Amino acid sequence: MTLSTTTSRVSYAGDGSTTSFAFGFKIWAAGDLKVYLRDTSTLIDTVQTLTTDYSISGSLPGTGSVVFTTPPTSSQRVVILRDPGVTQDLDLQANGAFAADNIESALDKIVGLVQSLDEQVGRAPTLPVGSSLANLSLPEPTVAGAGQVMAVNGTGDGYGLIAQTDIATVSVSSYVATLIDDADAPAARTTLGLNTIRRTGITYDPASLTSGSETESGDLTVTGAALGDHVMVFPPYDLQGVLCQGRVTAADTVRIRLRNGTAGTIDLASSAAWEIWVVKGGQT
Repeated sequence: MTLSTTTSRVSYAGDGSTTSFAFGFKIWAAGDLKVYLRDTSTLIDTVQTLTTDYSISGSLPGTGSVVFTTPPTSSQRVVILRDPGVTQDLDLQANGAFAADNIESALDKIVGLVQSLDEQVGRAPTLPVGSSLANLSLPEPTVAGAGQVMAVNGTGDGYGLIAQTDIATVSVSSYVATLIDDADAPAARTTLGLNTIRRTGITYDPASLTSGSETESGDLTVTGAALGDHVMVFPPYDLQGVLCQGRVTAADTVRIRLRNGTAGTIDLASSAAWEIWVVKGGQT
């Protein structure tokens, strides 16, 4: 049997019901596989145990399927790797008979190992093909190096560990610093003095307006509104040419004012979907 595929890795999405997952690359024994379940949320890969978590179906040497005891869930991904032992099991006898199948099987295993290594190298970072650097070493993790970060060394030909405090920083004013640590846009607007108060679900039934006439709502409570703030009014329908504006008349109090600039009478409908935004003044 030859190796008809260069693949040595396959993955599937779990669905909570499927237990059997095929692999189309040759293995020689059940232990020649590594099977993982990846949590698609945390991206943590958990190795599975043969006979405990899964079994192998198929005639070996050959292809087959990984059969799970418990079906992987929809939040898991199945990853199957060929990982044969790095051994040479063929014992050739001097002046013995030439068994072609045994030779071919040994060659297949060698190529399988090469393919497995090629798959691993394909997941590793490498230097560009035009780089003149080679045989670079990475700093060894130690307790003494805890909290440090890896960076290009001072001579530009390798990597080393540096303290986080040595990383170049940009100075900002104390005012900007208070903006950087804001958790969200509303907090940032407050820092900038641009805080917005929003009130929805306002019920308003405007009076009928003859041409050129005006009307104003009663007091509408908008907690936090203050004299000097800017008011934006969002009507729930087409105003048919009626001009609309809002104003703060007292602390926590807003009114909606309408003016009919058309040539006819307009009677707007009552609605409980008027909306008011108050943009705080006094930017600091």
